[in-house]
Amino acid sequence: MSSYTDSLSQLKYDTWIEIRRDRLKRNLQALKRHSAPFAGVMAIVKANAYGHGLLEIARTLTESEAVEYLGVSSIQEALNLKEHGVETPIFLFGRLFPEEIPAVLVNGLTLSCSSLEEALEISRLSESLSRKTPIHVKVDTGMGRLGIPHERALMDIEKISTLRGILLEGIYTHFPTAERED
Repeated sequence: MSSYTDSLSQLKYDTWIEIRRDRLKRNLQALKRHSAPFAGVMAIVKANAYGHGLLEIARTLTESEAVEYLGVSSIQEALNLKEHGVETPIFLFGRLFPEEIPAVLVNGLTLSCSSLEEALEISRLSESLSRKTPIHVKVDTGMGRLGIPHERALMDIEKISTLRGILLEGIYTHFPTAERED
């Protein structure tokens, strides 16, 4: 082992973060004040609220009723919030396996939908439970991971909007190069 590696292994990292609930709430209120009057806020609490505590952060942000949605990336996070009495609507960004969809539907979660095929499956299962499932359709504008390719988006979204088991609530994207000006 080199002396550089030896010195690294001897370093001790004493790091922590302190989040003051009152300041978190105040920041949220400032965000609301500077937003359009009709704009809603979705607080992203995925990945254990980025390591800050899923339940603690979700409860803090929803106490003031300034958050219309909580965003999570896994069904486990969504069900954890539900099991602990969080009543704010929950948006599930993550992709689901077909066998997970019924649990999501029964728990009233809002889903991200990345394809017409996915919407058809959600609609079919929703109808079998006599439900309409709220979804937000993701349009791929360049990331190349998930979403309906922007060239087909209008056509596919029109088809999705006619599905009886779907409540098309929103459309969103993830800009791959937001900082570029060209």
